[in-house]
Amino acid sequence: MPTEDPTNEEWEWFLNKLEEALLKCFPSQIQATKVMAILDVLSNHSPDEEYIGEKIEPYWAEDSVINAVFEVFSGKLKELEGIMQIPLSYTYWLPNISIIHLWI
Repeated sequence: MPTEDPTNEEWEWFLNKLEEALLKCFPSQIQATKVMAILDVLSNHSPDEEYIGEKIEPYWAEDSVINAVFEVFSGKLKELEGIMQIPLSYTYWLPNISIIHLWI
């Protein structure tokens, strides 16, 4: 691709060989492989990973007030999770919730 201040020669090459200029923008095979490997490592989850609202600490479960509040909180999280699973074809029912498109 031409720089901000291309020379006449660079500009002519760009105009005459658009496909070649586009191909020079893509990463090499080794660069793409490195990125894919890094993304794979970063996207894996730990086997002991815990999710918020999934289970209560045993000590907290003994207190009935804390346990009741946790159940309400966990229920609201499950409700939100259900909303996020709505297929795109049904999102017209929820015109004010455009964030759903990001989660599906």
